[in-house]
Amino acid sequence: MTRRGTGSIGTVAVVLLLVGLAAGGWALWGDGSDAPHTQSVVYADPRLPSSAQSRETLVTPDGDVVLDSTGSLGVIAKARVLSDADLEVLMPSVATISMRVARSGELTRGTWLFSPPPGDDVAELTRSIDDLYRRSGYQPVPGQHAAVSALVLRSSDGQPRQTTYRAHYSTAGGTVRVEAFGPDDTAVAEAFKVLLDRQLKAAPALG
Repeated sequence: MTRRGTGSIGTVAVVLLLVGLAAGGWALWGDGSDAPHTQSVVYADPRLPSSAQSRETLVTPDGDVVLDSTGSLGVIAKARVLSDADLEVLMPSVATISMRVARSGELTRGTWLFSPPPGDDVAELTRSIDDLYRRSGYQPVPGQHAAVSALVLRSSDGQPRQTTYRAHYSTAGGTVRVEAFGPDDTAVAEAFKVLLDRQLKAAPALG
């Protein structure tokens, strides 16, 4: 009984911490247009399944860490750190999500891991996420790593200047996302390339 109660409290604590982040101004929507402004840090709950593996898989981006967390999909959904479109794709196929996001001025970098239940098809999950962004107007980035889908979205004329790069690829632990976004196109492109190279060395792509 005591152990069960402790687990429930731990889950509630993670929910409250993540919701606090969302209330503080963190909103990472599908187009990457809303950059985080909070400086809060949420650490992974080691009791969550695959927490240790997730933290070994993801590299920490350069800059001030604003988000560092591992949680069940339900907990992350309540925190509103992903768009409704993302959640619609992830809900049927993902058990846990890990994320590490950092800011350097107006530049934001992030690494994510979407882990499906054991036995599920990681490649299919990766394709579903990639398809979502392609349908949303992201364009392929040429000359990227094999087995990695890298996409870019630039703001339209008349909108605030914003460039967003996102890559997705499959690993043994799930689908990895690498992202960078900000108003300086050149700086974002370089930051994305460096972070993707680091992440691929830490967790190579399948296939």
